[in-house]
Amino acid sequence: TSEFNRMCSPMRLFDQLATGAPIVATAACEQLGEFPDRVRVAPDAKDFAVALKDVLESPPNHIAPGGNTWSDRAEAMLNVMKERDIA
Repeated sequence: TSEFNRMCSPMRLFDQLATGAPIVATAACEQLGEFPDRVRVAPDAKDFAVALKDVLESPPNHIAPGGNTWSDRAEAMLNVMKERDIA
């Protein structure tokens, strides 16, 4: 990864968390470890492939029970932020 990618990673992370979709990532950003319930971090290419396969074969559990609206997703992210005392 380039220095630019490392600097942008935290911004992309929060964009991706807001989608509610499962996330599989490499260990390029320390911040990923702060969301173990939302992000699967793979240390190498083999583990990344396994994690990606697992996520793709799992039933989608990221959709809020009330629906799949931005309001539902915003509420879910606000709850995560409250759990971590950052909201």
